[in-house]
Amino acid sequence: MVIAISLIMASFLQAGDEPTNVRVATPFLASTSIEVTWIDNCDDETGYELQVRPEGEDWFTVAVSPANSTLLSLRGGSPGSTLSFRVRTLRAEENSGWTEAPDVTLPSGFAIQDGTFIGGAVGSPLTSPPLTVYTLEGEGNASSFEVSDLPEGFVFDASIGTFSGSPLAPGIYRPMISATDGNTVATTFITLRVKPATAGPEELSPLPGFLFLSPPIAPIRYDLAPHFHDPDTSTAIRFQTNLGTIDSILYPEACPAHVENLLNYINRGDYNGAIFHRSAITATSGVAVVQAGLMKLDEEENFTRIVTDPSVVDEPALSNLTGTLAMAKTGAPDSGSSQVYFNTIDNLNLDGPQSNGGYTVFGRVTTESLPVIADISALPRGTYTASIDSLPQTLSDWPTTAVPEDSIPAPTELVQITEATQLEDLLSYRLGPDGDSSLVSSSFTDTELTLAPVPGATGTTSITIEVQDLDGTILPALISYCVLDLDFRPLLSPAGHPAVTFRHEKIPAALSYEVQSSLDGQQWSTVWRTEEGIASSAVISQSDLGSAWQLTVEDSAITSPATGVALLRIAVTK
Repeated sequence: MVIAISLIMASFLQAGDEPTNVRVATPFLASTSIEVTWIDNCDDETGYELQVRPEGEDWFTVAVSPANSTLLSLRGGSPGSTLSFRVRTLRAEENSGWTEAPDVTLPSGFAIQDGTFIGGAVGSPLTSPPLTVYTLEGEGNASSFEVSDLPEGFVFDASIGTFSGSPLAPGIYRPMISATDGNTVATTFITLRVKPATAGPEELSPLPGFLFLSPPIAPIRYDLAPHFHDPDTSTAIRFQTNLGTIDSILYPEACPAHVENLLNYINRGDYNGAIFHRSAITATSGVAVVQAGLMKLDEEENFTRIVTDPSVVDEPALSNLTGTLAMAKTGAPDSGSSQVYFNTIDNLNLDGPQSNGGYTVFGRVTTESLPVIADISALPRGTYTASIDSLPQTLSDWPTTAVPEDSIPAPTELVQITEATQLEDLLSYRLGPDGDSSLVSSSFTDTELTLAPVPGATGTTSITIEVQDLDGTILPALISYCVLDLDFRPLLSPAGHPAVTFRHEKIPAALSYEVQSSLDGQQWSTVWRTEEGIASSAVISQSDLGSAWQLTVEDSAITSPATGVALLRIAVTK
């Protein structure tokens, strides 16, 4: 008989609803004999149902795991027996179909350490720890190891069963390690959670140059957002508090369930008014954190609990370093809900499976917001008994802006999140210090740059814009623009052909002028372009003005007397 004992985490939230890539490992320890993993392809599931079929018997359900879970640990089973497993998604409206059923044969007298997870950043070296192998006599040795589903960027040492390297992309990876003593094979999964490497803004595509004709007709408005991105930030939140702004960068690639969970609270408005109710220090609590999400004030300024969603599955691996954002929970695995905390020091004792299965770090405070966290941590703290939804509860290490005058903190003495939002704009834009406003006036509205030529001014220049990420890192980018006075004058040439006299600037050399003609304003044909040179037969006169040429170009294909109106225009490109 196989029974469920623990549920372990992960989520991918892709299109579709049926789990895919179901794999089974067999550590065959007393605590965990079987591990089943799959890819979560649903975004509205209520859970996952796992069934097992012993060889020659019928299917039966052994466990239902929570929503967003993708790893399930079981115990039990007979050595040498063969079992089949299948999984389906449970949904409120309709369950998915069952997955294909992989078979495994349980080891006999041989086992391997399970429950290993490691975390890191793209491009940073990672090495998996050696796994302990067990025989009937206790710790033993394997004759060799193998690995499957090893992510790119890593190499495997088959002699000791470890892999090392640098991950190439953020995400969740779960290679399977196999150990053998020559007769029996035991297998286990190692979970890797990889976050993006910290980086500043990057340019995705070059910025265009801008051309204006004088006198100006209207300003040019141009959205710069498609040209830039922040490679380490796909999702971010803002806590506006009465002590300052706390911006945090989240890790949906590595911890999707926790990011989704917190965003649900924020986007519903549940965190608006939330109180920082804990500011723990190592001397009394063994950790140093500031924590929020338990309660808020109602309209009558009474304390009320934040209504919680179902608990989120643990997604541990990333370390509880200073400035990271993590999920608070009870003494049980998979018990986090509405409360989060910020690490104010390196709380490494919160890492690892020994801490209730591990505390999940799923984001970090931006560099510019770290002082606000430090300010909260430095406030006076005390133990107070408050009535929360009419029930008394004693809270230790409760931070207040001043030592309370009464037995419980007054509303004005609380540290509150006045507004919590998910940020849409992850980069900000502004003009650099060396802007030249003599030709064009420049301004920003969010990501949109507005350029307005100064009447009567001509020439070529450039401005620097500054692209800044949430950490305050600035990327300078150059935008060039040219204001031209074509001095455009249409006329009939001495031969009776439609012609135009205009000013052709010599600098910048990249400018290309094209004279076009039309009889109906719909179909246009090229008469002459810069690349043909001023010696072209279409150029009937030229004058060297120093910084420019004055050219007269005629369209000899249209003859006089004209049967209608002939149209001429000039297009300038760079």
